[in-house]
Amino acid sequence: MNTKLTQLSPKKKKFVYYLKFLNLNIPKPSEIQKQIGISKSTYYRWLKDKNLKKISEEIYIDESNKHLPVILNTLLNKALQGDVSAIKLILKRIDKINKKFNDNPATDKIINLIRRVLKEKKLKKQPLKNEKIFQN
Repeated sequence: MNTKLTQLSPKKKKFVYYLKFLNLNIPKPSEIQKQIGISKSTYYRWLKDKNLKKISEEIYIDESNKHLPVILNTLLNKALQGDVSAIKLILKRIDKINKKFNDNPATDKIINLIRRVLKEKKLKKQPLKNEKIFQN
């Protein structure tokens, strides 16, 4: 658990939880106020609080990172099955990594893995099943 979150009051902890759903408008602000037990003015004051937003973003990133291997595996499998959108996403990501880290061996490994699996797929002339590429 985020250490900054443990320092918040119970109501602020609930508010931080709801911040990640804010753009979805689920639940509505009035429902959030009622569920947490805060006034409308408190809701909007907390909404402007940069510290609360930062804590919410950190929690969201931590939660997202837990699911990243599964997401990447699914994306890579779709790319290997010929999904053009998935291929574009992977190539854009690889390009960003290359620009950031200059010749990252992990990127080369991913590219070689894609090439190898595509070559095997052509030889077998059959679609890939849900092959695990990344291990958790």
